[in-house]
Amino acid sequence: MAKETLKDKAYQIIKEKIITCQYKPGTLLNEIELVQEVDSSHTPIREALSRLEQENLVKFMPKKGIWVTDIVMSDVRDVYEVRELIEPHIIRRWGCDISKDELKEYMDHCKKSLENTKDEEGKFKLDYILHDMILDQCRNAHLTRTMNQLQDQTRRLRNMTGNRNSRLKYIMEEHIEITKWLLESDYEKAAQAMIYHLQQGKQSSFDLLMGKGV
Repeated sequence: MAKETLKDKAYQIIKEKIITCQYKPGTLLNEIELVQEVDSSHTPIREALSRLEQENLVKFMPKKGIWVTDIVMSDVRDVYEVRELIEPHIIRRWGCDISKDELKEYMDHCKKSLENTKDEEGKFKLDYILHDMILDQCRNAHLTRTMNQLQDQTRRLRNMTGNRNSRLKYIMEEHIEITKWLLESDYEKAAQAMIYHLQQGKQSSFDLLMGKGV
């Protein structure tokens, strides 16, 4: 296997374990154990960890080791502040490129999910789908790279707090509102609906962290 492929494999495995909180925030990572878990040599592990440090998922501390970064209130504020700038911009700039057929199908799934009050996992997946659908239209590689990192942090927060959210019903309603304006080609109203959705998500994240005593 090529060196680049080994590095990518190590990166994906470690990253997924951080995001799903198999490696919880504040965990000290052991390079020897990572070598065994990933079934790799030391060099791809170190290169993967260096990349994860750039994404603020791990932190190198001299004489103390490599730690999985914590998630604190300031992180949530910063993540959502950037998302509130980027996602509405993508809608305004490239929302017209989103397939109307895909939007109609997505709207139907959201409405069905609202009727099924027990389908929590389905609602979470639908949440990701809309944001991915919008991000897929972005033609700016720098914005795309930034958004991918922010979505990783958002997903990690949900896993850290137990993946339970009393806002699930409202998330679906907010997504239906965004989708409605996209279908009507009113991209400014869709952008404003996205801002509202993200602001509500930010407050919910604050509440979840406070419940965890973070």
